Amino acid sequence: MITDPQIKTALYDLIEPIVRPGLVYKRWELGFNTANNVQMLTCPDEISLVTGKALLHAWMMTRKAAPSGAPQMGRSEPAWTYRLWGFLSYETGPDDSNSEDRFNAEVDAVTAAVNRLPTLGLLDNSFLGHDGLQVLDLDTYPLGEEIVHLAKCELTLLLSDQF
Repeated sequence: MITDPQIKTALYDLIEPIVRPGLVYKRWELGFNTANNVQMLTCPDEISLVTGKALLHAWMMTRKAAPSGAPQMGRSEPAWTYRLWGFLSYETGPDDSNSEDRFNAEVDAVTAAVNRLPTLGLLDNSFLGHDGLQVLDLDTYPLGEEIVHLAKCELTLLLSDQF
């Protein structure tokens, strides 16, 4: 039977090479006081050419919903839903080199990598696949004293009815 840690590891393995040297967490790292824990997103290996400070650059994942045994979203199969959150420090720059273009390309690459593998590379009869990574929000937001690009994504995994 497929497990939450297996799914998070598969997602980590897909995302980490794309966002490197950014950080990837298999859980929500910011706790309940997001602004006070923003240092968890700081990537010491990425230094801003504008400010000389370490950039915020991280992705996190959380499971939003677990199977109830009842049909969900008009399907007969139970499903798990995961949220993926991507963060990158906002920095201005020339048209061919700025944080918005970089982050949009990163989000596109993460989406493509996940969507290329309908079973996330996992072979388990209880896991039927997923319905595609959806980007629900892609914008800039204040986070503590920083402005960050934020991608809020969602992935629904379909499980067999024997789950």
